[in-house]
Amino acid sequence: MIPSFPAGRWRDLKEFLSWDLGHLERAFATGNKGAVLDAVVLCLEHRIIFPEWLGLGVIDAVKGNLDATPAGRRWLRRFRQDMIDFERAEEVLQGREHGLHWSEAYALAAVALRGTRVAGSEDAIQKSYQRFKRNGKRGTYRYRVLNMVHLREAPRSEPQRREFWEYMNVIMANVRASGD
Repeated sequence: MIPSFPAGRWRDLKEFLSWDLGHLERAFATGNKGAVLDAVVLCLEHRIIFPEWLGLGVIDAVKGNLDATPAGRRWLRRFRQDMIDFERAEEVLQGREHGLHWSEAYALAAVALRGTRVAGSEDAIQKSYQRFKRNGKRGTYRYRVLNMVHLREAPRSEPQRREFWEYMNVIMANVRASGD
């Protein structure tokens, strides 16, 4: 419970809250992780902007929870698979936008993603796309790339993808021209 403002020692509530937050910061610095929770409640109840030490303490607590608890590890595994499905689905959709049949789009995505953290067989690519399509109906925020949750390897950049598809356009044009 947050103590009420003790009259007499401090000029006003702002001075008291500053003093209390200072004590909580020192408690946290000495290893008292519970001080983060008290400071969060104090800041929320009094509409105080989180000081930097508190924001960093919250980040550490949440990240530690993701690695330390079974529920956190399950969420991380699902999130990593969601990101794999997302990147694979983007490649499949690129192929479809370039006029490829579904089976060709899966095959080309498998080639495009070879050597990356999201590489997979045509069947794996197809299953990822189907999960992405099914799960996307619940809302696209499931596939939001998060800055603070690090994957083992960074996603491919947009210029790399664009170069690949420019190259594939040339190949597909040549194939179409030779078939005439």
